Amino acid sequence: MILRRSTRTKRFAAGILSAALLGSAVLAATALGLLAGGAGATPAWADDSDDSNMTVEVIDPNAPPTTPPPTTTPPPASGGNQGPGAASGPSPTAPPTVTQAPITDPDNADGALGEESATLAGLIYVSNVRSTGSWSLHPDGGEVRIVLVIRNVSGETVDGVARFWITTAWGWMMVEPVETEVNELVPGETRELTATLPGPGQWIFYQTHAEFIPPESVDGVELNPITRAENIIVVPWFSIAVASAVLLLGIGTYVWWRRASARQAMDVDEETVAA
Repeated sequence: MILRRSTRTKRFAAGILSAALLGSAVLAATALGLLAGGAGATPAWADDSDDSNMTVEVIDPNAPPTTPPPTTTPPPASGGNQGPGAASGPSPTAPPTVTQAPITDPDNADGALGEESATLAGLIYVSNVRSTGSWSLHPDGGEVRIVLVIRNVSGETVDGVARFWITTAWGWMMVEPVETEVNELVPGETRELTATLPGPGQWIFYQTHAEFIPPESVDGVELNPITRAENIIVVPWFSIAVASAVLLLGIGTYVWWRRASARQAMDVDEETVAA
């Protein structure tokens, strides 16, 4: 009788130890994944050519529906500026940045501007935004890249301001606006602006926004700001990893409990027979 009780106690202790080891392994794997995501690994960007995103645009109602003329080769523009805006909460990535680069090839410039470009009085053309999210296990959700293309077809050099920000699909501000100056946009120039903003979190459904604020007037024509927007989905990998870890831990605990119960029932039957 003493030997049977000792065996049952050892089995019970071994079962507890197995469950503890399983839970520790799952939590350790999750922690390593989070550390890897927080170490600033190179983000895996999605393809900009994804046509599944829905778009929302705000266009100047007084703008004539004209087709943008072909671009000309402009002089070199500045390499880029870092916006002063800050994201909400800590981020595993670098601060928000905005880079600028001219597109000198006419075909590439027309393709970047796109068929959904909007116009400011036929003097400045602004593309729709293109947005992609990066892969990350950090709770902030990695980074989001927003691309906006601007073309100046007026007769004078234009200076303006571009702003980029992110909200949830239902309007909550997730990343505060980041501003950058668009200086010396010469006649005929097409310039691409790329904003890299910190991750917006784990809400899945977002809307990226880009606004171009032109000078008050160009070629004697008064202009108003224009805003472009796009709906995107950012996969919440952190939430998926946590949910998977909890699920695996729960399955491991349930399996251990079933086996422990079965072994305890077998021990009771053996004691009954022996008695």
